[in-house]
Amino acid sequence: MPFELPFDRTDLEARAAEAINEADRALQKHSPYNSTHEAYAVLLEETDELWDEIKKRDPDQLCIYREALQVASVALRIAAAARNIQFAPDGVVK
Repeated sequence: MPFELPFDRTDLEARAAEAINEADRALQKHSPYNSTHEAYAVLLEETDELWDEIKKRDPDQLCIYREALQVASVALRIAAAARNIQFAPDGVVK
């Protein structure tokens, strides 16, 4: 059986909504990232946890699902923060 089964946009939107909810929960539980370096470190940590589960002989699909949502959540937080930073013409953050 292939890993990626057919899905539709509705399913992707539902998973995106779950990732957004996870990002909201994380923001309530943890302080905002202090830097892009810290955000990247958190993303790497979550990605490593996902990879650790994937490479098991008998990976738990629910665990993979949860870890993938964590990765998506952190990535969304990074994207939102980067999008909200405004730069001056000289490249300096305003």
